[in-house]
Amino acid sequence: MLALDRGLGYSGCMRIVRDHQFVRPENRGASVAIGNFDGVHLGHAHCINLARGHEAPLGVLTFEPHPREFFNPDAPPFRLMNAEARANRLEKMGVDILCELPFNRALASLEAEDFIRDIVVKGLDLRHLVVGSDFCFGKGRKGTTEMLRAFGARYGFDVTVVDLLNAGDVAVSSTAIRDALSAGDRAKPTDILATGTAAKRPRDRRKTQRAHFGNIRPPAAFIST
Repeated sequence: MLALDRGLGYSGCMRIVRDHQFVRPENRGASVAIGNFDGVHLGHAHCINLARGHEAPLGVLTFEPHPREFFNPDAPPFRLMNAEARANRLEKMGVDILCELPFNRALASLEAEDFIRDIVVKGLDLRHLVVGSDFCFGKGRKGTTEMLRAFGARYGFDVTVVDLLNAGDVAVSSTAIRDALSAGDRAKPTDILATGTAAKRPRDRRKTQRAHFGNIRPPAAFIST
């Protein structure tokens, strides 16, 4: 069950926050993985696992629409999951709070420190941030992981930067999944998509492939659950 933060005191389900200016106390202070999450693959699952614990609720901070869709709305579909499928997958992985912030002109215009101060600190009061080594933030993607660590020291939150994850000889990324689908390979994406939890693997590969990719014509537009 998914619940929006509307002041109704939900419990026992993942809560979705879409306004960083009006956040209930129980939805503040999370330890989060941050990213665009156009799909949920094993690299994302690894970041989420690193965000677990830290004496804080487990969260994911992402954006809707995807920034690429905002800046180039006429581009061909590229997302591996729509927002609903992503939320369902994250809930199955045990995420407590999904911060799904609207990506709009105001957010896109925030300088790097303004994003940290206004959203990460004042708005959400995040305690721990887990990001990939290629993470950028703020207007013009000027914010770097080095800047993020410096802001963490200044504002009082911890930062973990994660290197790119490999599954065997395959780099785990949304781009790798899209490239495989475009080449007609549906086995490789199944191997690197996170299914429910990072540690749980389906027994029947053929059923898994049909469930994830049965309605996709490469290049992939969406994966639905």
